[in-house]
Amino acid sequence: MKINYHQNRNINPIIQERLGVSWENIVSFCQHFKIKELALFGSILRDDFSVNSDVDFLITLSSDTNLNWTYFQLMEEELRNMINREIDIIFKENLEKSANWIRKKEILSTAEVIYES
Repeated sequence: MKINYHQNRNINPIIQERLGVSWENIVSFCQHFKIKELALFGSILRDDFSVNSDVDFLITLSSDTNLNWTYFQLMEEELRNMINREIDIIFKENLEKSANWIRKKEILSTAEVIYES
């Protein structure tokens, strides 16, 4: 399968610096966990981001990925360790089914995709 992912130059340099991780590590993480799309939302995209901020991720998994609790915990732990910050993960599929339309609209309208395959 050919991977067509955003090139490093397409990530806002400020966002890249805030993440504190190389582009190669992002790609490796996404490929390892069969992530189809990785996006950021929340304070990392705004001026109120600080050293104490967590990082919010919106994730779409490949359709052949069997998500279970162990898989989720491994993904969360690796991502947290990679960026050395607390994180929140939301799966896009779950968000799209959410009854909380205000939250859904806010996240989907502001999320910035940093990787897609």
